[in-house]
Amino acid sequence: KQMRPFAIQKNYFILFLFCSFLSGCGDNIESKEEIDTQTVASFYESQVQPIWNTRCTPCHVGGTSGGMSLSAGVSYANIVNVQSSELPSMKRITPNNIPSSYLLHKLKGTQFLVRGFGSQMPQSGPPFLNDGQIAIIEKWVNEGALP
Repeated sequence: KQMRPFAIQKNYFILFLFCSFLSGCGDNIESKEEIDTQTVASFYESQVQPIWNTRCTPCHVGGTSGGMSLSAGVSYANIVNVQSSELPSMKRITPNNIPSSYLLHKLKGTQFLVRGFGSQMPQSGPPFLNDGQIAIIEKWVNEGALP
C-alpha cells in the first residue's frame, strides 16, 4: 500500500514532536550525584546540629568550654578539620575517618584508647548520647562530614 504525501508529512511531524519532547526532558533534571550531594550536604543541619543543640550547647556555646562552640551557624567551622584543644595530635572531626575524630571518642567515652583524657561528653551525662545519636554523627563523618 502506498502512503499519500500528507500521511508521510504527518508521520514525520509526529516523530519530530516526539523527538523534540524527549530532547528537552532532561534539561531540568539534576544528576543522581548532584541530588546525593545535596542530600548529604543538608544532613548536618537536619540531623547532626539538632543533637548539638539539645545535648551540647548548654556548655559548648561561644567557645567557652574547650574553646569549641557547637551553636548553630558556627559549629561546623569549630569541629571539622580543627585540631582538638584537649588532644592536639587529633582533629575534632576528620572527614571519612571515625577513628581519627576525637570528638566521637569523647562522645563514646573511648578517648583513653587514643591517649586522650577527661570525661565522656556530654559532661551532664549519664545519660550520654544514645546509639542512634552516635550512629547519626558517624554516618555524617563517614559521608565526608559535609556542612
